[in-house]
Amino acid sequence: MFLTGLIKLLIGLAGLTSTFILLFLSAFKRTRSGKLRLAGIVFFSTVGLILIITVIEFQVYPKNPKADQLIMSAYREAPIGGIWLAIYTDQTWEIGNSSREITANGTYEIKSDTLILTAAQGTSIIGEIDQTSFIIQSESLIEINNSGILSLEIILNNMKETAPLDTAESL
Repeated sequence: MFLTGLIKLLIGLAGLTSTFILLFLSAFKRTRSGKLRLAGIVFFSTVGLILIITVIEFQVYPKNPKADQLIMSAYREAPIGGIWLAIYTDQTWEIGNSSREITANGTYEIKSDTLILTAAQGTSIIGEIDQTSFIIQSESLIEINNSGILSLEIILNNMKETAPLDTAESL
């Protein structure tokens, strides 16, 4: 998604620059219609190309189908791609760069104030790590064993409302 965003930005800048240059040139020429027509073609081609790239992007990275089951979401920004963690009501989790770019998934367990993530068979959380734990604080998840995630800021937390009674009391 970062790459497609960058491509759309570059296409937009090139298209708008070309359009303005053609409009500027048409202001000082006697034969304006040719330059105006070309400026219109460049502008609408730019818009069309950006729309086509956006449609392709949504095909490659579709909307998360489990979004309605989300009970906790945490995120950490990074210079190149962030880390996004989602916890769902069906005792599963997903991690990736965003809700549409999932790189790993698995099951979780909550013991007292600790969230334990276990990767699905054949996958890993980060690198070759297949299990990690976080301490749940009011606004963040702090990783206990260092897999490279370190900490995540909690964006959404509906755990107390949907968690089983004994788990909700421990949070």
